[in-house]
Amino acid sequence: MMTCGKGVKYKSSVDAFSQILKKEGFASLYKNVDAHILLYTGRIGVFMVTFCVMDGIISWMEEKEKKEGSGGGDQSSSRIIDIKWRTSTTSTR
Repeated sequence: MMTCGKGVKYKSSVDAFSQILKKEGFASLYKNVDAHILLYTGRIGVFMVTFCVMDGIISWMEEKEKKEGSGGGDQSSSRIIDIKWRTSTTSTR
């Protein structure tokens, strides 16, 4: 165990847990929980927004394909390339 030049305070993890509970109380085990909650709330928020946007785009593309009626086969990659090509060629006019 690293102690930064000080003596060893605890014999094991169980000993450390019991000494901290006796000296500082149960609340000391959750000292920086609020910072972690804020950190992970932001991450989860970004994930959920990204997931919902991508889900909407994929659903829109599938509905568009059903309406147009594709020629059959798995053309998902060529469909994406075709959409990118159409938008880049039509925007220059």
